[in-house]
Amino acid sequence: DETLRQIWLTIRLPRVLLALVIGGSLALAGCVMQGLFRNPLADPGLLGISSGAALAVALWVVLPLSLPALVMLYAPMLAAFLGALAATGVIFLLSKQRDPSLSRLLLVGIAINALCGAAVGVLSWVSNDAQLRQLSLWGMGSLGQAQWSTLLAVTSLMVPAVLAIWRCASALNLLQLGEEEAHYLGVDVALVQRILLLCSALLVAAAVAVSG
Repeated sequence: DETLRQIWLTIRLPRVLLALVIGGSLALAGCVMQGLFRNPLADPGLLGISSGAALAVALWVVLPLSLPALVMLYAPMLAAFLGALAATGVIFLLSKQRDPSLSRLLLVGIAINALCGAAVGVLSWVSNDAQLRQLSLWGMGSLGQAQWSTLLAVTSLMVPAVLAIWRCASALNLLQLGEEEAHYLGVDVALVQRILLLCSALLVAAAVAVSG
């Protein structure tokens, strides 16, 4: 039946594939975080990247903005992606002051996470009923807007990050011995940490942008 075929090709299949891509990217980002911090409780949202995305979406929903119709259609995704990247940039900038280390980066990330969460709470409080409903629906997450174009855009962002992480896999394994031991074994610890964190941030930003 042509109707069922169109439903499968244009609605069901993009959602299934997008769910697989997002799940895989978040799992990979979580694996990288656990490897870098040598903590099985570390997760992709630890550094406040997803909170930055939520704050950007909340600002877009609450603030009165006049944009073209085409931009308005993809505005939540674009706002979430830019917000996640902005949070990542702030975290890296603040963590480089004086004594750059993973511990400092972790503490800065937790602080950014708390600040963004508080800002989202304030914006939710000042929003009207329609805006609050829109914020709540985005926060719950959805694959309802999955399309082939969305899947292509997300995949094109994630593939370079996945390849970079794959290239750094052996160095990440050596980091499990400790930063000093990995350095003695020829690993550029600072460079590998920076690459892995940026790739994880990109994976999380792309995933949160399309799924909430």
